[in-house]
Amino acid sequence: MKASALRNIVLLFLFGIATMKPFCIDTAFCSYEHNGGHVDVENDFGAVIMGSPLVWYGNFGNNVLGLTGKGQVIGVADMGVGSGVLDEIHLDLKNKIEIKDYWGDGYSDPLGHGVHILGSMIGTGKHTGGRLRGVAPDATVYFQALYDERLGMMRLPNMYDLISDAYQRDVRIHSNSWGVQDSEAIYEYNSHHLDKFVWEHPDMLVLKSAGNFGEKSGNRYVTAPGMAKNVITVGASESPRGIDAQSDNPYEVAGFSRRGTMDGRIKPDVVAPGTWILSLSDELMNEGKKFTGAYYTYISGTSMANAFATGAAAILRQYFTDIKGVEPSAALIKAAMIY
Repeated sequence: MKASALRNIVLLFLFGIATMKPFCIDTAFCSYEHNGGHVDVENDFGAVIMGSPLVWYGNFGNNVLGLTGKGQVIGVADMGVGSGVLDEIHLDLKNKIEIKDYWGDGYSDPLGHGVHILGSMIGTGKHTGGRLRGVAPDATVYFQALYDERLGMMRLPNMYDLISDAYQRDVRIHSNSWGVQDSEAIYEYNSHHLDKFVWEHPDMLVLKSAGNFGEKSGNRYVTAPGMAKNVITVGASESPRGIDAQSDNPYEVAGFSRRGTMDGRIKPDVVAPGTWILSLSDELMNEGKKFTGAYYTYISGTSMANAFATGAAAILRQYFTDIKGVEPSAALIKAAMIY
């Protein structure tokens, strides 16, 4: 495949547009404590606008790609998955996830955040006959459930150990749609640990949501560890639905998407659709909330953008492993995504 064709794949993903409804998550509902700082969790149509079907089925010249993420294992560190009962998992995620109960108290998710991002990332669309699929529907996930039932909040382990655990399960792409809010936008120890691991394991790609700027936020800088140098930090672009100011120009970054670092570096590294994102729901999300139904719902945030970018990274990695016959470094995939 020519370099221009690879560039087309990247452009299809990263200049995509989403058609989705913003869900304003109130801080009290989705903020969690981590070593004195708050950890906030930060996904139909989005995959289509990103051009995913053209990569699944499309024809670039004489090359029918057929890239769907098959053979790629994605690590996801998040709160949990649905009700915490594997047999009750959303149909679009059946037989696609291995779950590690990190704190030994189950892996339920009171927010429904984990299921939503997984749908944008690897959802098969079985419940809709294949219509609402994630970007990499044939990829699988090693899920690290970090919700601590005893504390009633998300609790992070040492970041080096977290990524190392996933690496030992054959994960080579790791996705993090959460952020330490009270890090004062400095290069802190979580960022250092991520950079150290990737430096020592150059085939491990780590993605991190840029974070959402809310009324109670003290600054607009990316949340930790999004300032890590060896991490792809993902911001949110707007959708073209035209419902509000966050969905009227697909070439603009969403207003809530954080940007920059205290030391003046360019972050985020890429943006992906992050407003009005339609993805998976579960019964916990529907208790006392107004959503579209029991199976799918709309949410906005850089978490959703990060899920799309993670799926795109899985497709790119499959291109290198299956078509080019090489085991790509994280730097190579990052360069292709930014190019």
